Amino acid sequence: MPRTPSDSRLYGSSDPVCNRRESGGDPGSGPKNCRSFRADLDGNRMIPLPLQLTWPRLAALFVLGGLGGALCDQIHVQGGVLAYAQPVLFGQSWWVAPLFGIATLIMYVATWVWVSCSERAQPGPITHRQLALHSLWFVAAYLASALLQGQPKLLALVYLLLFLRRLLGRRDAVWQVANGVGLAIGGTTSEALLAATGVFHYNHPDLWTVPLWLPGVYLHGAPLAMAVLRRLRQAGGLPEPTTEPAS
Repeated sequence: MPRTPSDSRLYGSSDPVCNRRESGGDPGSGPKNCRSFRADLDGNRMIPLPLQLTWPRLAALFVLGGLGGALCDQIHVQGGVLAYAQPVLFGQSWWVAPLFGIATLIMYVATWVWVSCSERAQPGPITHRQLALHSLWFVAAYLASALLQGQPKLLALVYLLLFLRRLLGRRDAVWQVANGVGLAIGGTTSEALLAATGVFHYNHPDLWTVPLWLPGVYLHGAPLAMAVLRRLRQAGGLPEPTTEPAS
């Protein structure tokens, strides 16, 4: 069935890379290579958004993000950082893992805003080693918050300085900061509002219902989110730039 112009806008073929390929600008490539950017109209397997989200990928992000987030949250539960009003399993409420799964999808969409800018500023593939390193930083940030929760100002400063140190020499530092600040503001605000309902609480809040250091955890999760998204884009068939853009 032929697509109409509205179909093209809906399913993401307005992307300039796809347009270039479909018009023959890339030898040896065709519409097939852009399928990760739009729906498979025959099988209807892709969400009609230009975010390279397939149903299996959506499910994987939800499940892995939910489990990973719940495991990291165990550091806070067992470390006495926070407590839930109605714990069910290992001190956590039943909704913790699903909530982290939803948060992972929201972070995916939020990070997508900056991912192309990051790719253009600092081209190159994302390796498994890089993903592991970013993951270690994120887990270390969680551990630090449990160990140093009694010194919120010091911990917040350490988080900030280490985040800036991680960005030294990176050509995409501006976009990493933009993503980090956005996730820190959104994540901290969401947790503060949720804590205000009484379903859980931080034991030492000093920024309304949350600790002063909480934005720092999101800052150190932002490079991981960016790396995961870039890796998924590579797996989806969109090659990253191999040269820096002309000034």
